[in-house]
Parts: sequence; structure tokens; C-alpha cells
Amino acid sequence: MNIESTFLAMDIPVIITEFGALNKDNVDERIECLSYLLRCAKNVGVPCVLWDNGTFFASAQSERFGAMNRDDPVMWREPQLIDALMKIATGKE
Repeated sequence: MNIESTFLAMDIPVIITEFGALNKDNVDERIECLSYLLRCAKNVGVPCVLWDNGTFFASAQSERFGAMNRDDPVMWREPQLIDALMKIATGKE
């Protein structure tokens, strides 16, 4: 399915919510994957919301999509991931 032809061309608004990449101690791969998704969405004007379920230290089969440090909300668990996404979102990459 192509978002542009299926929705945007028909004036149907699109928001991509709950996008993310599972944390398997693979921050470089996650940055690459999420950056690609965010660039594609930004190129067609589709806003995105990063999925953060607050899970960082669970079993290997759990959904570890935590991003924000809930003990200190101004700190990120993987700042390099957030920095990469913010550069794309703000057009400063």
C-alpha cells in the first residue's frame, strides 16, 4: 500500500502512530531504521509519533520500546537515537 496514492491523493489525512524498532541492544540499526521511516513520512508531510512503552529491561521476547527515562523525564535512555530523529524532524540533518 502506498500512503500517497491510497490516502493523501484523496485528501485523507494520515498520522503514523506508535512507530518504533525493538531494542535488542542494536542502537545503530534502530537509528537507521527509524530515520528511514521518519524521512519517508516527512517527505510526504505525514507526522509520526514515536512509540514508548516504558519497557527497557525485560526478557528478550518482550517489547522493549522504551525511550524516555521516566525517573528523570528530561533525560533519554538512548540520546543518540532521539538526537538522530530530532535532526530529521527539525530539518537539521
